[in-house]
Amino acid sequence: MIFRLLDFAFRVIGSFFFVFLLQFQFDGRSLESYLNEFGRKFVVTRTLKKVSEDGSKVIKSFLEDENPEQKKPKRKIAKEKSEQMFSKFVKRISYPDTDQKEESKK
Repeated sequence: MIFRLLDFAFRVIGSFFFVFLLQFQFDGRSLESYLNEFGRKFVVTRTLKKVSEDGSKVIKSFLEDENPEQKKPKRKIAKEKSEQMFSKFVKRISYPDTDQKEESKK
């Protein structure tokens, strides 16, 4: 019980200390603002943002109906691919027949 209380107190004090450190000012800007800027310019963050934008553009292109004749082939390809993936997934799952269950019980 004492160790839990000490652990809780340590975590609370550590959290306050961390927030206090983020408020230090360098050249008129806080450490927090420097870390936020680094996060925005970090390579992984930019890559993830680009991937998410590309994904939203693909979804938007499927949902737009400005030119239905142009969208039909894309939708057909997407439907075929999803059906193929689902059929492969169904083949992996196999349930024993109920007749075989009854015979194994006897």
